[in-house]
Amino acid sequence: MRLFVTSSHYKFLKLFCMQYLVLKSIKLKTKCVTNNILLIFGPLLLLVVIASFMQSRAFILGLIVATIFAWIQYNDLKIKRIQILFISIAIITIGVFLAYAIKSDSTLGRLLIYKISWRMFTDNFFTGVGLGNFKIKYGLYQASYFKSGNYTEKEFLLADNVFFAFNDYWQFIIETGIIGIITIASCTYLICEIIRKSLVDDKDNKILLLATSLFIAICVAALFTHVFEKLFFQLFSITIIAWLIVINLPLRANVKKTIAIILPIIFVGYQNFFLLLSYKSYNKFEQAKLLSTTGYVTESRKIYAEIYPVLKNDANFMRFYIDDLPYSSKSEVIVILENYLHLIKYRTDNRTYMRLAVTYERLNLNSKAELTYLFAVNMVPNRFRTRLALFNFYINTKNNRKAKTIGTQILEMPIKIPSNEVEIIKQEVIKKMKLI
Repeated sequence: MRLFVTSSHYKFLKLFCMQYLVLKSIKLKTKCVTNNILLIFGPLLLLVVIASFMQSRAFILGLIVATIFAWIQYNDLKIKRIQILFISIAIITIGVFLAYAIKSDSTLGRLLIYKISWRMFTDNFFTGVGLGNFKIKYGLYQASYFKSGNYTEKEFLLADNVFFAFNDYWQFIIETGIIGIITIASCTYLICEIIRKSLVDDKDNKILLLATSLFIAICVAALFTHVFEKLFFQLFSITIIAWLIVINLPLRANVKKTIAIILPIIFVGYQNFFLLLSYKSYNKFEQAKLLSTTGYVTESRKIYAEIYPVLKNDANFMRFYIDDLPYSSKSEVIVILENYLHLIKYRTDNRTYMRLAVTYERLNLNSKAELTYLFAVNMVPNRFRTRLALFNFYINTKNNRKAKTIGTQILEMPIKIPSNEVEIIKQEVIKKMKLI
């Protein structure tokens, strides 16, 4: 029998092996590893090239900052305030250049996210929206923003389903409010002090300098994209922090090594506790997806039903599970409705709301269907398929006036990405508008 293992499981095992090999090779307190400049700047420059090839602006900037930091520390330079000012201006200039010279539309899209997420922050300044709730609440705020009508055509075209703030620290603050601000400020200060003290006490350790520089690169990159939700960066960062902490503890080397290994394992194990606990269910989930896509729907439904109690709070699972449910009878459609109402507690995107609206329509709950269709349209207003669904809903409910309004909007909408699908939708709208 074939064993189904997700890519997440492979990464999880791979990263623990990597951590062990790294800690085994560096032996934590290595004295005077080498004075070869390539040991530090070779990997940093290589990563800059890789980041440039991948057009990852966040990591290009992060690695540039890390390289400057490593150069200052490597040469034991004493930096004056005026020099710090000039370096800061240079880094900001490079950041602005990267933002608008490479994928400028992506930059404008992130500015829209920051603009809408600012409202989330101001509305929930004290308590935040709840840890992990950004991906649920953001879509609601974006729908409200576009419903108001106060937006530019560029914002209209750049809107998308968003689950990250593209700034890990900002997202954490939005989710936790004042506590988040205090936590980030405190952690930043403590980590900076730990880095400073560790590099002073062990300044000949070039491996430590390289690892710290890479950690700084990750922290800077997290200002402009979602980094710390990825297991690799979680494990790497907590490993470096653990190393920096224990390096100054008055303990034996073997005890320090044990602590440095155990702390990351505990952290990552806690972060992925549910994944580990539900390992077999996720394997069966992969099997069910394969069966469904190859036409064995009856078999896939049996597996989905079996693992539903375990994975029902996983948005990705629920999406596949609902898509596989039968809907030939009213009772079956009611089951689909209940599951969609459960899903929107964990996932907010225009596709899910459009499917929810379709379900309301099948049950002749037309007032709820209309509101949900409109909500889906406003959430990501540049989607032709969502507006077409609303257009067809108005035709089916004999609301010709509103159908003409939506049909006209579809025909006059600016196009984000030209495609045959858009042209087919427009031709369908033109044909149906002639009949109403």
